[in-house]
Amino acid sequence: MRTKSLIRIGAVAAAFGVLAPGAAHAAPKKRAVTITFAAAVDEARQGAAVLLSGRAGWSPAGNAATVDVFFRKNGSPGYTLLTSTKADARGSFRKTITAVSGGTFKAVYRGNSKRKTATATDGLRVWTLKTVTRTVFSHSEAGADCSAVPNRCRYTGPTVTLAHSPITVTGKMHCSTPKPGMGIAFTDAPDNSVPPANPGTPQAGPGWVVQSYYAVGTVVLSDPLSWTGHFHAGVGCPPYGQTRPIADWSVIATQDVPEKRFV
Repeated sequence: MRTKSLIRIGAVAAAFGVLAPGAAHAAPKKRAVTITFAAAVDEARQGAAVLLSGRAGWSPAGNAATVDVFFRKNGSPGYTLLTSTKADARGSFRKTITAVSGGTFKAVYRGNSKRKTATATDGLRVWTLKTVTRTVFSHSEAGADCSAVPNRCRYTGPTVTLAHSPITVTGKMHCSTPKPGMGIAFTDAPDNSVPPANPGTPQAGPGWVVQSYYAVGTVVLSDPLSWTGHFHAGVGCPPYGQTRPIADWSVIATQDVPEKRFV
């Protein structure tokens, strides 16, 4: 009778799903998590520190886990592991990296015994400054009659805005008469009027900065009073006896300026 009772009790326990001592327990269910992830800025200068941060979790607690951060450079086929960090119980994580090149970061939350893995990405543009020589004004004429009205071997360019850096001017000329000269000026005068014939100094009246020289070569124009205005260039090719003042001339103005380039 005692043996039968034990058999009957075991049968009832099995029917109601009661596990005998030492039987295996079912693994806890892992929860899907929500993840946010972003770089602190959209773009950064090369070498700058950039904070990457995010949060992954299902509830306010129990979200501690490892987070791996991968990086894929623009134009590269795949990701490489960049660094790793830890998410706290709330799921918050952060890591400061050095901006080297533009690309995409991928945060992989590895999860734990109660949380599933999750992934999020964000991009970063990285730039550097490179000095480039920029042409801000140029003009040339061949066989120009310097006695003809209204040109008279003078030219006024369109409105430009210059960088706050030195303006280098290179001029070339050949005149059919002796003692030619060349001049370059910059003005913010709205009427594009011709500068004074004999300015005397580089600062020559309202809005004008004038530089005259009498040989082929290069000069540095004085800083203008306004960085937005017009270039005015001309050749002085005076008449000489019966010889008409005919000139071949050209002028180019350049600036060395820093230019932002993305890498």
